[in-house]
Amino acid sequence: MEHIEYESLLSLPAVATLTGLSANTILYATKSGSFPSPVEFNGDEVWFSSEIANWLEDSPLSPSTFEGGKAA
Repeated sequence: MEHIEYESLLSLPAVATLTGLSANTILYATKSGSFPSPVEFNGDEVWFSSEIANWLEDSPLSPSTFEGGKAA
């Protein structure tokens, strides 16, 4: 039998908690292409947990990189 791994889906508040970024900053970074894009699931925008984990490991961006919703 094939092993199936299930991906966790994260809401915007959950992503904000994990990254330390505000919801507005996440949305700004998503639009600018410097943050993973959400997918639509049951009418809500959600993020794949693996993409957020990879971003946290690989990204030079951090909460201090942004000021007032714009890249510093």
